Amino acid sequence: MMFNNILDGIEFYRGYAARCGFNVRNSTVTRSKDGTITWKYILCNRAGEKNAAVDRDANVDGVMDKRRRVSRRVRCRARIVLKFSGLDGYSIHSFEERHSHPLVCDKHKGFLKVNRNIGHVHQKFILDCVRANIGPMDSYKLYNEVAGGHCNIGCTKNDVKNFTRDLRAYIVGADAQMVIDNLFKRREVCSAFNFEYLVNGEDKLKHIFWADPICRRNFAAFGDSVSFDATYNTNRYKMVFTPFTGKDNHGKCVTFGAALLSSENTESYCWVLEKFKDCMGRAPSMLITDQDPALKNAVKHVFPDVRHRLCMWHIMLKFSDRLPPHLKKNKSLRQQVNRIVWYDVIEPAVFEEKWQEIMSEFGLTDIDWFKSIYDLRYNWIPAYFRNHALSGLCRTTSISESANSFYGSFMNSNCNLVEFFMKYNSEIEAQRHAYAEMNSYDESTVPSLQTPILFEKHTAVVCTTNIFVKVQKEIYSACFKCRIMSITKNEPQLFYDVNDGDGIFQVVYDSVEETVVCSCSKFVREGLLCCHIYILLKDLNVDRIPDKYVVRRWTRSCFDSVNGCLTDLVSSCAAVDENKMKINTCISEFYACIGVTDGDDEKLSALLRCVRDFKEFLKHETSEEGIESDKNRMFYNFYGSSRPTQVDVLPPDVVKTKGSGSRLIPRAEKAAREKQKPLRTCKKCKKMCRHDSKNCGKVKD
Repeated sequence: MMFNNILDGIEFYRGYAARCGFNVRNSTVTRSKDGTITWKYILCNRAGEKNAAVDRDANVDGVMDKRRRVSRRVRCRARIVLKFSGLDGYSIHSFEERHSHPLVCDKHKGFLKVNRNIGHVHQKFILDCVRANIGPMDSYKLYNEVAGGHCNIGCTKNDVKNFTRDLRAYIVGADAQMVIDNLFKRREVCSAFNFEYLVNGEDKLKHIFWADPICRRNFAAFGDSVSFDATYNTNRYKMVFTPFTGKDNHGKCVTFGAALLSSENTESYCWVLEKFKDCMGRAPSMLITDQDPALKNAVKHVFPDVRHRLCMWHIMLKFSDRLPPHLKKNKSLRQQVNRIVWYDVIEPAVFEEKWQEIMSEFGLTDIDWFKSIYDLRYNWIPAYFRNHALSGLCRTTSISESANSFYGSFMNSNCNLVEFFMKYNSEIEAQRHAYAEMNSYDESTVPSLQTPILFEKHTAVVCTTNIFVKVQKEIYSACFKCRIMSITKNEPQLFYDVNDGDGIFQVVYDSVEETVVCSCSKFVREGLLCCHIYILLKDLNVDRIPDKYVVRRWTRSCFDSVNGCLTDLVSSCAAVDENKMKINTCISEFYACIGVTDGDDEKLSALLRCVRDFKEFLKHETSEEGIESDKNRMFYNFYGSSRPTQVDVLPPDVVKTKGSGSRLIPRAEKAAREKQKPLRTCKKCKKMCRHDSKNCGKVKD
């Protein structure tokens, strides 16, 4: 095969790489005396070896800290060599097609660098947005959301406001019915899509719960521990948004389902928990919530066998406010309490003894609040969860707070119900796109190893990168920080006493059952082995982690054990938005045609004639009765459905949530607010302070 110039040969191989599933990189060139390129080497991006790690400055302990980097280099020999052949141009001298690594699968090809190109039209769009003071990233998001929308340069702000007003007026009084109709359509297309709703005596929407097949599959794989927390100000009706959140195999937030509630009483929470259990087919092993009494009663009623855990952060946040004034700045008290409250390895009996000592020492025994949280110790102190699976130490509702913050970037308090569901779907797509990107990253990278131990390499292949980093820290500690104090043999068991610097733990190995148990119970809590067990495996010359100690939820093949029927339903429901994909493809192809014209007036005129002719053809084929006004058709395309002629489900009333109204502000929050206020001169004491003349002498600065 001949090429006129070297760039044609490079583009040919790049296109070949994009289709096959790998990236390419340009390598060295050989030039003649006149500067002509005589040889050109184009390699696979996974050729060669990783460079030596670069050391940073020494840390506090004097140990050199190295950057944690992953490598894509696996000495791949795939390449193409182009040779200059004089007047004939460039020819392929050699071509090695075989790779020494798996190629990227079809669903991850979109993340290849050769496929992530911004076209000419997209570049023009970004430049136009920059002129309107819209940043490049915002214009990128805007292009992806409304690609193909024509902007009227002469429109004013009032025109935009009027258009927005007409858009929302199109569905006034019918947005609840439109949401229900859209959910019924999704169920008709995909039988695995689950949703339930409830109306009150006035036919107004009261509660609604929904979960698609991917949510149900994720729960089947990662639903051992679920965080449930309410968030507010996501829609104009003030309905409480309550997503069910967990952790995936990368340790990131994953949504199992969601609901909108018109109240936060026990009856409402019982309804949504019942629907969640019916949808998923089982209850989680542990549910993490805040201290809402109504939610606590609902969990006890619906999930009597589920371990209910309260958020530690919400409880400890109130700790300072409940202390007497003379103890608020006592660092010794805080240190002692944190040492027993947040420590995972402490035994329950030791915690109770230390707690009583602290209460007696500082005179807190008679304070009711400390008595109440001590009575609830089984629901929030880690010592009572040391032998319970926590899926990554879910001690707080932080994963729910993180998910709620992510939802807040998509939603606002002005959304009607249809817009709320549209933005929720956008958030879910973004979450799943990030998950697919992490899977692609794991597939195409090789984590750096810190030791020559074989089971570290085995863990790097089995686990995801984020989880492997945690495992690697334990293996590193086993090699360089832990010490075996003593070994006792009692056939068929071996008893190891291991000192990790914080204490001595006992590891028991049974050679007959091939089991290993550590007194710290880290494997039970997190599903990951501790450094105490790794030092035993190293001492026994184990080459790979036993299968019984490789928890499926942390591996790259976590969905292999999920019900096959549910996995098939997920694949069959992937074509739900096929019509939308065709519309987006048509828009992209049209703008691609505009980009090809490159401003040529003759080509643009020809394209315009073709578009107008086809538009007249479509008008002729469409009956006059089926043609709506342009604005209504635009609204229909935006919402995905037309306004229903009959409304059976009315929009809900604006509800009053627990987060609304006045509340008691903690002293710490008051002090923080006062510090943010600027200083001013008091007319009485003539000093720069934060009080006025009326309160001078009453309030201390």
